[in-house]
Amino acid sequence: MSYNNRTRFIIYKFLGNFTQKILLLLFIAFFVWIGAAQETGIAQMRSAVGRIPVQQAMMTDFKVLHRNDSLDRAIELTLAGAQMDFPVVDSGFRPL
Repeated sequence: MSYNNRTRFIIYKFLGNFTQKILLLLFIAFFVWIGAAQETGIAQMRSAVGRIPVQQAMMTDFKVLHRNDSLDRAIELTLAGAQMDFPVVDSGFRPL
């Protein structure tokens, strides 16, 4: 092997190992960054709603569907407000 070929081999070997290590570190850094962003979001949410009593956050005026209501009625109620789930009750307002 000539001096030129050995030098080229050593340089390629070094750059190949170096590039693999850099890519691995960038891959790890990406997941650390995503985890930190999630943690920041949770901390902001906790500080924003941490002191609000549950009574203020819960829904007190909710709608119900009766056994004989149509799907049109369910769609109408869904589109009319923020409630997405509706208890189905009988004529005595007992859940089915």
